[in-house]
Amino acid sequence: MKTMAVECVLATSRQNKRISSHRKRISKRQGKMKGRVASAHLILTIAYNILKTGEPYQELGPDYLKEKEKLKN
Repeated sequence: MKTMAVECVLATSRQNKRISSHRKRISKRQGKMKGRVASAHLILTIAYNILKTGEPYQELGPDYLKEKEKLKN
């Protein structure tokens, strides 16, 4: 299961979405492989929440964390 999730992360690398920006942010600090695995974990978490709640996925965008920090301050 983990391998398939990492392949999904690699498929999102060309998109300007939350998952690809998450991978890039983690990869800068901790390396490529940890960035891929962390983003795979994000995909699995998103899938779990979709199955748990039954609600469709809403793309939050690549600047989600920056906007969240602005609202916090």
